[in-house]
Amino acid sequence: MNRENAFSHEGSVQYDTARAAILLHALGGKRSSVCLGEILGVDQKKLLTVLHDLREAGILEKESGEDRWACHVLPDFAETFLPQQDDTIGHILKKMDDAQDLSISALCHDVLNLMICKSRIKGAVACLELLIKRLGRWKSAGAAPEGTRQYIDLVLACQSCSFSLGLCMKDAQALSGIALQAAQQLGDRRMMVQISLVEGCLKNLSGEGVNTVKLLHNSVDAIKSLGDSDIEGQISHFLAFLYYVQGDFEKTYIAFDRARQFDQIVKCKYFDEMYPLFIAPAAIYRGLFPEAIGTTISCLNAARQKRDTYSSIWWHAVLGICFLQIGMLDMALEHIVQSMNYGVIDPAQKLYLWIWRALALYHAKNGHILYSYKIMSSCIEDRRRLGLGRFSYTAPWVLELLYDYHVENMPDLPQFPLEQELNLVLESGNRHLHGMAYRIKGQMLLAENKPAEAIGSLHASRDAFQLTGNEREYARGCF
Repeated sequence: MNRENAFSHEGSVQYDTARAAILLHALGGKRSSVCLGEILGVDQKKLLTVLHDLREAGILEKESGEDRWACHVLPDFAETFLPQQDDTIGHILKKMDDAQDLSISALCHDVLNLMICKSRIKGAVACLELLIKRLGRWKSAGAAPEGTRQYIDLVLACQSCSFSLGLCMKDAQALSGIALQAAQQLGDRRMMVQISLVEGCLKNLSGEGVNTVKLLHNSVDAIKSLGDSDIEGQISHFLAFLYYVQGDFEKTYIAFDRARQFDQIVKCKYFDEMYPLFIAPAAIYRGLFPEAIGTTISCLNAARQKRDTYSSIWWHAVLGICFLQIGMLDMALEHIVQSMNYGVIDPAQKLYLWIWRALALYHAKNGHILYSYKIMSSCIEDRRRLGLGRFSYTAPWVLELLYDYHVENMPDLPQFPLEQELNLVLESGNRHLHGMAYRIKGQMLLAENKPAEAIGSLHASRDAFQLTGNEREYARGCF
């Protein structure tokens, strides 16, 4: 081993060497040097020297031919490691095992938010995993009420980051049970409603078969039982989202407008700052094109001013999809390309999914169905290699793409066979997707020369679209 690289001349471990080994052990599993470098703030050349030296010393393991590193046994020098005053990561690592110290969990959340803002996504995901581990080990026994409230706030903040990244959602969701029990011990019914509502949104975004109609009814009933006229407004961002995934765009807007009149109790970046992800499509569906574009451009400008790379990429992707649905294909492509110009997007991200699905839609609208199919296939395969399951969606155009591929006699996409997908959609609570599913069923029945059955299905499609407030699709169904 090159002692000059990893150790001082007295044989003590150099500072970055210790941090790298302790971080790898805390994270568990195998991690890339990019991930470690984003968290530690160490350049790749220096970090790789440190990692190779630690491997030669028998402290780390490396996957053959891959940039994947692991530390299964905590090194002896971890006990004597003393973080420097300004080293936030060092302070987190020093007290990683003390889950009761919520000040360390709060530091971890601050680092996580910074990583997301700077679009250091591999590091952000690792920080999110660390935070979930810490919060999952916290015990309410003996905790003071103010500590318990801080814990619940941290759980909701952690779940907000999971929303934003579209990752670790099931693990983040599992924290709801601990938080709910803590709120029950406090006797805080308002907090219990918030926790349950956030948990339901997480379940929906993670692709679980949550009944949004039942969740909405239960949430609204629970809110009314509190006898607090303000609380509905204070959590209306969540209600707006649930109305959106139910396909009720008028109520989506009512809830969203109400949310802007109140300070939201749960400070959730996904809903407080990323709301155009569902408000812009809702505006498009209602024919409010200038509002959809204007709202998203405003958010893009704000993100640029804050140098928030992650949000900037999102807003270019959303603008691309909005312009595609309006029919302005050149403008759409410009924004899709700009979303790609920020660098390589990790296939595990929800953002990756949005960008590549938008590109697939662009090619389909230009009549290049084969290109579109190849892009969607590649996107699904990238996710499969990472062990990710099928993605969830609320946009009817995703179903339209699947049908376009079917018409061109292309094989069903893995995890998305058309017939099965139509049945799954009709079992869901999203009336907007119902409208498209019934339309496609009607078209398939016409192709099978079953006009009577087709008419029934097409009428059901028209009625479903009318209920959503999507007048354009309703008009299409009337012809």
